Amino acid sequence: MALLCPFVGIICLWDYARRRIPNPLILLLFGSGILQGYAAQGIKGVGDYLLCCVIVFGILFPAFSLGAMGGGDVKLFAVAAGFFPAESRAGFLLVSFGSAAVLAVLKLAKGKETRRRIAHLKGYVLECLAEGVVLPFPEELAIHGHSAVVMSGPALLGILLHLAGLY
Repeated sequence: MALLCPFVGIICLWDYARRRIPNPLILLLFGSGILQGYAAQGIKGVGDYLLCCVIVFGILFPAFSLGAMGGGDVKLFAVAAGFFPAESRAGFLLVSFGSAAVLAVLKLAKGKETRRRIAHLKGYVLECLAEGVVLPFPEELAIHGHSAVVMSGPALLGILLHLAGLY
């Protein structure tokens, strides 16, 4: 955990400034996770870390495929979750995504096009239900630029709240 917080802090600053997370930063965090797993439990720790990365990536990849989440965000959550003890990983994800949801609602409430976007979203959900499949996320619903929630901030918050002992 000692490596996770400063790494994610740097990633967060980069993400807020440039609206993307560079792969070299993710790779450094990933390498640190492997080293931490090895230092803690040897090869078993490395295997546990890698398995966690694959599982979290697999869970979040559909959000990326639908355009609801950036690829860097998916990779960040996958490599960061492995740093947590197994019993705290779900808490990290829930706290992070919960705080992101609160930020999204606040941005939506503040936004000028809220009613139009909600009407488009309602139409999209109804169309998915009528078709019985999840359709590609419509471009008009995608949130770009300053309207989007930068997910590295909620990830950092989830880490800090864990370090503070709140979950």
